[in-house]
Amino acid sequence: RDFARAGLLAGLFRDLFLLGAGPADVLRSFLGSLGPRKLLGIHFRAGNESDWSDPARHGLPDLGQALACAAALEQLLGLPGDTAWLLASDTPKVREEATVARLHAAGKIVYLESRPTHIDRSTPDAHAVLESWAVWWALAFHTEALVLSHSNFGWSAAEIGQRRAFHFPTCRPADVTSP
Repeated sequence: RDFARAGLLAGLFRDLFLLGAGPADVLRSFLGSLGPRKLLGIHFRAGNESDWSDPARHGLPDLGQALACAAALEQLLGLPGDTAWLLASDTPKVREEATVARLHAAGKIVYLESRPTHIDRSTPDAHAVLESWAVWWALAFHTEALVLSHSNFGWSAAEIGQRRAFHFPTCRPADVTSP
């Protein structure tokens, strides 16, 4: 499939990101810590599980579906067993979920940001915003594929970065091209 618009945007975003030392430094450190491991992205947007007012997107019990989709994609795409899953979310509550905590302790689930932050809804914190942009950049340009929830954060990363994308309630391919 031809992603002409996304390709143009990807080029613009790459050049713009080169100007931002903060997010680039955070991303470089994260990627260095992974070594040669491949990366699968998971974006889980709960919506109503944070400090700001936001409509519900996915309930925390739905997190298991996102993880099951990631496991299925890893196998379907023939990714190595040591592939890391970058879990990005809008709420720290996902990190408290038992399966997530176990997979994180085993090194399967990784986090780029020190705490989940929403770029335009969280309390302003310069370093947290830099980390959020680094997460978006990792999802857009450094993953083999993305597991998406209902959120423009992940969908825009998939479109602009031209990533293979799958919507986790069904784990079916997601068409992330804009009309």
